[in-house]
Amino acid sequence: MTTDGSLRERLQRVFAHTYSVHDQLLTGSGQLYGCPLGNLALELGGQDPVVRQKLHAMFSAWARVIERSLREAMASGALPALDPVTTAQTVVAYFEGVMMFAKTQQTPEVLTQLAHGAVALVEAAAGASLSAEHG
Repeated sequence: MTTDGSLRERLQRVFAHTYSVHDQLLTGSGQLYGCPLGNLALELGGQDPVVRQKLHAMFSAWARVIERSLREAMASGALPALDPVTTAQTVVAYFEGVMMFAKTQQTPEVLTQLAHGAVALVEAAAGASLSAEHG
């Protein structure tokens, strides 16, 4: 997640970029494969402890990037105090669920339709709206 733009813009950009990548993959191959990490977690996470630990480390690293953005937004006053660790994990889990829906429906449009949910989760955790300019 790049550090330019508001938190709202950054979250939306993750979904827009993922849409673009998966739209191109779908056009080229005729199939939407979903998130490689999510696929591996679902298939091997319960079978292989080494794979599970590596996947956990990757998901944790991703959540830390979001956590850092949440902390920056709180420090700047753009976001009221919230639990940045849990909120970041919630956003990652939401994204993975959206990717599962997109794969199941074989359309990246799900990413566009549900992108607002990541912002809504952060807003719910903060008890406040993220403005486009400041959040």
